Amino acid sequence: MSNMMDIEDTFTDFRQAFSNAYSGNGYLKLRFLLQDHLPISVLSSKYNTGMNLFNSLKDRGDISCTDVNIMSEIAKVTKNATAKSCVKAFIEDVGPRYDASEGITLSSYRKTLYNAMDEITEVECGDVHNLTAYYGLGHLGFQNKWDVVFHLEKEVKLNDTRVKWKRFADQLNTKAQIILLEYNPSGADDTEGAPSTTTGSQATTSTDGGICRQSSTQNSDLTAQELMEISKKLGFDWEELAIAGLGFKKPDLDRFKMDNRNSIIGAIFAMLDAWSKKVSVAEHTRRSQLANALKKIERNDLAEEVEINNIL
Repeated sequence: MSNMMDIEDTFTDFRQAFSNAYSGNGYLKLRFLLQDHLPISVLSSKYNTGMNLFNSLKDRGDISCTDVNIMSEIAKVTKNATAKSCVKAFIEDVGPRYDASEGITLSSYRKTLYNAMDEITEVECGDVHNLTAYYGLGHLGFQNKWDVVFHLEKEVKLNDTRVKWKRFADQLNTKAQIILLEYNPSGADDTEGAPSTTTGSQATTSTDGGICRQSSTQNSDLTAQELMEISKKLGFDWEELAIAGLGFKKPDLDRFKMDNRNSIIGAIFAMLDAWSKKVSVAEHTRRSQLANALKKIERNDLAEEVEINNIL
């Protein structure tokens, strides 16, 4: 590059080309990934474009013609080949002046939530339906998962506490749950904002960030987080537990494996989650039922952890 003005011109062209790689609904991904670095007033504008977002980052000094580190991260996380090519070409043009050492980055929280978003379904009665119903958002008319989660992050602040994180994960499909529950948010209190409870399977109400929602105590005695930890510890005994202890058949196990062909922990979690949702708590608690099933296959170590609520 001959001079700094040439670099600035190339930087402008680069921002535009990178933004074009996220046209249409791709803009919603950019807005989501940049939520930690731009004010809500910028992100909430109805007429925003990707170029506007990156111009705002430039004005704030978060990106420059010698540092587009976060744009490189976005391209990798979204697996956008066009965006990756844009970054590579720009860095080659800038040459030795390029320095990404001081650039802003995507947090582990943001990348984890994005990866889970990739698994969230928008089909009728899918994850978006579950989220809008659980958090009482039906009247807002959200049409896609990005707008739903953008709203929840503003109003509920999903990673404030582990309780909120678990509640959010509980509304999603197994693949999204696995991604979320393997990440531990930095919330200070496991019980902060916990819902009030009643006996039996009566419905209870509580609020998150001023949003009213309905919940059920039916699953309150074994959380999704605990089921995930059990899945990690169960190992090769899971099939015996499923058939001998929890009443599943071989075709059920084949389905869990097929749906989670890249993750044995995912298959185990799917099995435990399916069992948890079909069990009636009118007879015994899920905790005692699972402990008894574990004893039946001689996994007394896990049975004891389940019984005394010492899984996590």
